[in-house]
Amino acid sequence: FEILNDKTISFLLDSGICKIRQNDIISEFRCTLFEDFLIFSDPDVPDCEQSDLYVDPLWDRYLSKLLIRDKMKAALDMGGGAGIISLVLSTFTDIVYYVDINPRAIKIAKLNAALNLVENIIFINSDLFRNIPNIKFDYIVFNSPTDREGNDYKRLLEAGEQILQRFFTHLKYYLRQDGYCQVSMGIYDSNRNAFEKINSWLSIQEKEKLYLIW
Repeated sequence: FEILNDKTISFLLDSGICKIRQNDIISEFRCTLFEDFLIFSDPDVPDCEQSDLYVDPLWDRYLSKLLIRDKMKAALDMGGGAGIISLVLSTFTDIVYYVDINPRAIKIAKLNAALNLVENIIFINSDLFRNIPNIKFDYIVFNSPTDREGNDYKRLLEAGEQILQRFFTHLKYYLRQDGYCQVSMGIYDSNRNAFEKINSWLSIQEKEKLYLIW
């Protein structure tokens, strides 16, 4: 906490995020410093003990390092979690739309934006694109909660390919023709190529062919 000023520490103590134990300031949350941003999220918890509303920035942190950092007008962070990707996007995008179905994640992301004095993020509670304004984005990033389901492992809000199918089916209505879409995902199918699946979900014409980088 040497990086925090007295005002920020007072806020963290007053809000209950942190507390004083003997001479130390402690928190039940995990505090991460990433690209000059201070990020709060849930502590490390074994998979079997995580609730559906658990917020973990681990994979968001990895995906953030791979972002295409061109100057853009509007970007969409789908499944924003603790808000790491939205915070990074805010540094080179005029306006960022943060979207998550998890109301607890939205509260934590709003807190992280406030702590870092970031004001160009709009927070939306939505199941994928359902509550998104009818606008076109220059950049859409989705750290999808998909995971292997061969052993009936379906945590993370009942993750699965149905989430990817719904996402890609509606993607073309929200992404500019010259825009970028970056997705972290898992497709485990021994019978069908992942690229074939994605293109079938997109239902695009051959002249509008999507270029995928694996």
